[in-house]
Amino acid sequence: MCTSVDVGKRRQELQTGKAKGLTELKDGTAENGGGWIYESRPLNLSGPGEYDVVFGPLDAEFDYPKSPTGVSLGWPPDFQGKVTPVPGHGPAVFAENGTRWLRVPLTFSDVGINGCRNLVVFIL
Repeated sequence: MCTSVDVGKRRQELQTGKAKGLTELKDGTAENGGGWIYESRPLNLSGPGEYDVVFGPLDAEFDYPKSPTGVSLGWPPDFQGKVTPVPGHGPAVFAENGTRWLRVPLTFSDVGINGCRNLVVFIL
């Protein structure tokens, strides 16, 4: 199951956790230390394969790969699936209708994801 998450509530939980983690850093730096969290467009998984997960629209201060230099993914608590990056195809920023978005190509390989509808992933 991957559709039962309340997107607004999950975003708030992740923001709270990220803010707490940033204040607890010993050296004050983090690879993805911005205060932002973006959710993806809803993703429908028809089965195992490669999918582009699209996040945004992005704020001006989100300048991947300069700042941040990497992204972390936040999954719904009830999502159960095996997900890996697509070799040779890293995240990329693109423009659409005057806004910027981040595309992250991922391979979903767990057969248990068949019929997963409206999956929303977060980057933090």
